[in-house]
Amino acid sequence: MKYFKYKVGKDENPFLIRHHLKFNEKYSIYIHKILRGEAEMDFHNHPYDFISFIILVGMKNHILMAYMKKADLSISLTGYNTTMNILRTGVRSLVAPIGHYSYDKEQLVRTQKLESLGIVEVLDPENLEPSYIAQKIIDCLDKNISTKANHVFDLQGAEKTGIFLKELLQESIAVAA
Repeated sequence: MKYFKYKVGKDENPFLIRHHLKFNEKYSIYIHKILRGEAEMDFHNHPYDFISFIILVGMKNHILMAYMKKADLSISLTGYNTTMNILRTGVRSLVAPIGHYSYDKEQLVRTQKLESLGIVEVLDPENLEPSYIAQKIIDCLDKNISTKANHVFDLQGAEKTGIFLKELLQESIAVAA
């Protein structure tokens, strides 16, 4: 595997850093780390046959969601917020449930449930070597490259709970009067 790294934009103020991994003849993997701005959101829509990853650091959730909706694949942990973003966007996902084995198995349980529903593919957290991850990415994309996963979940629990409580309080007030 060959590796290249370069900046895109002015040298003193690039808007992203591009990492290029030449994996084999079929795949070149590009990893983009966005350094600034929302205006460059469509920068990675290249006419080339490659895999492009975006690393988002400290982005606001609405910006992250916009990227995830366009993505072919999301690679992440299975924390609560990230899992909700995966479910909201329907993006195909490769996840690693790490960091909670000894005291809190929430990520592991969540990952196992999502995997059993066919919503995510799972990375073995004990084997996060670059060649393993690259092959899992390729396998995941090769499985169903033309269509994104379609998840049907009711994700309006907070809104519906608010409506329910409001109606319950109104009934209680009417009964008390």
